[in-house]
Amino acid sequence: MIHILNTYNPLSGTATTRDLIHDLANGAHPPLGIWTVALGGPRRLLTLTAFDTLQAWQEDSATLSGADPAESIALRPLTKRRPTGQGPESNAGIYTMRTFNIARADLARFTEISEDGWWPWVDAGQEGVRPLAQWLSIIGPATRVYMISRYDNMAHWEASRAVGPRPTDPALVPMWETASAAIAERAAMTIDTEVCILLPHGPRWP
Repeated sequence: MIHILNTYNPLSGTATTRDLIHDLANGAHPPLGIWTVALGGPRRLLTLTAFDTLQAWQEDSATLSGADPAESIALRPLTKRRPTGQGPESNAGIYTMRTFNIARADLARFTEISEDGWWPWVDAGQEGVRPLAQWLSIIGPATRVYMISRYDNMAHWEASRAVGPRPTDPALVPMWETASAAIAERAAMTIDTEVCILLPHGPRWP
């Protein structure tokens, strides 16, 4: 499985951009998600599309018409969790795309503590936060780990960036301790990181 992250530069006029979003969403191979970068970088459209192989992407690209992406990056999923279809939430919310510069020697451990250390705490104790996956860019301008997550809104994202205080429920304490250790270890592995805020466009979001 390969995911292609495409970047489309903004088009002149709201109607023109709306037409592009419509064409992308209703094409023969629609992306899993379409977003506008709202904060953290130049205003642009991003799409994330799944393919079985790079050959399948090449054959699909040869049949496309319309606007060409300004940049395409091939991502290999690192985590067992990965987006496959429509998200379960009733509202679109916001998404973050964070990239990390991680030493190759730390890559497997970085992925493990994210998915098995931090995400279980997110799933159990932070309603509305949903990590989609982590990927490694295998063809692109730089080799980085990518992570996309969904939140209810900006306030929700700001409030959920830390592990939070020790829970009063004794049953949650072991999970909280594991998550706290995972975040500290992950931070120690991170050489640098960047984040941007994404606003999704319908009719679907992953």
